[in-house]
Amino acid sequence: MNILVVSDVPTHQTTSGNRACILSYTEFLKNELGYNVHFLYIKNTYKRRDDENDLEITKKYWGNSLHVYKPPVYSYYRRVIMKRINSYINNGHVNVDDNYPDGLGKEIYKLNELYNFKAIIVNYIWLSKALVKLKNVKKIIYTHDVFSYSFKDFFYTTTPTQEAKALDRADVILSIQDNETSFFRYLTKKKVISVYSPIYFNDLPLALNKNILFFSGYNKYNIEGINYFIDKIFPDIIKKFKGIKLLIGGGICDYLSETNNEFNNNIELLGRFEDIKEFYNKGDIVINPVFNGSGLKIKSLEAISYGKTLISHPHSVEGIYCSNLHPALIAKSPSDYIKHLSILFDNNELLSQNKELAREYLFKYSLTIKNNFLEALN
Repeated sequence: MNILVVSDVPTHQTTSGNRACILSYTEFLKNELGYNVHFLYIKNTYKRRDDENDLEITKKYWGNSLHVYKPPVYSYYRRVIMKRINSYINNGHVNVDDNYPDGLGKEIYKLNELYNFKAIIVNYIWLSKALVKLKNVKKIIYTHDVFSYSFKDFFYTTTPTQEAKALDRADVILSIQDNETSFFRYLTKKKVISVYSPIYFNDLPLALNKNILFFSGYNKYNIEGINYFIDKIFPDIIKKFKGIKLLIGGGICDYLSETNNEFNNNIELLGRFEDIKEFYNKGDIVINPVFNGSGLKIKSLEAISYGKTLISHPHSVEGIYCSNLHPALIAKSPSDYIKHLSILFDNNELLSQNKELAREYLFKYSLTIKNNFLEALN
């Protein structure tokens, strides 16, 4: 059976949380549920950094299952103008369709005539208008985030009324965390299901060293979180533990500087990794000091998916699947980190136990995701 996934974000290169999320659930639909997944990528009409390279890599991955839609040039300028007008009129809020690429509905209709999709999943509420005239197909929105009153977090913020308008166009709404599911159920009578983001356990050997790890793409909250950790928490950790190193990987390294802090002997910016396993092989303990933002706490899930012991700010496990079962250690002060690290360093047995807890947690997590996707699609 065929499913169409529609996105204005490519799946590759997988350098951000939303790309990783889309890639993981499309792979889950293919590999775990047996669907034939087609991917419709909406290519922006303005030049973005790395856009052409990303498209080439996305094409290589999807092959004949990739479809590319290029909206007319006027569509981009229309969206920019309408967002500015409505933002001015509505005290900073835009209308839900202000970001909609003109002609998308017709493109989806043509593809549906060819492939007779069982379901069509659009990513983000601003693509929901494409679902309006579709018939005899399951219409789904994969929300990614809440956009009502999201001034603090997004370039795109709506009122609850506008967000509800988008949700009501679908048969099913997919949410990536429980807190957002509760909010969406308040806005709409349509079925809302938490599907989180599929992630699998990777059994890596213990490194048995004094490295602590942080891996992230670029996001202002990630930068804010790691800078706070480096400035306010890491100095006390260095004093306590000789030979400790903070290894930072991912796109965030492009926005950090080793020369702007006095602890550069204890911090290494390792940049991007083609195979993320190479990064997680470098230590047994991962930190997630991010204390702001919304959406799925993907870094927290990713850390335990590699069997690592995670020390996290409480914000970065909010809304996560069965948070009472999640094997994270909670910390937000230097003393919390020092307490956890004092217990973990040189305690191979505890590190191994945490690894097994991570394996058990992800087994239950994956089973729940499978059941919830089946409910959404049937």
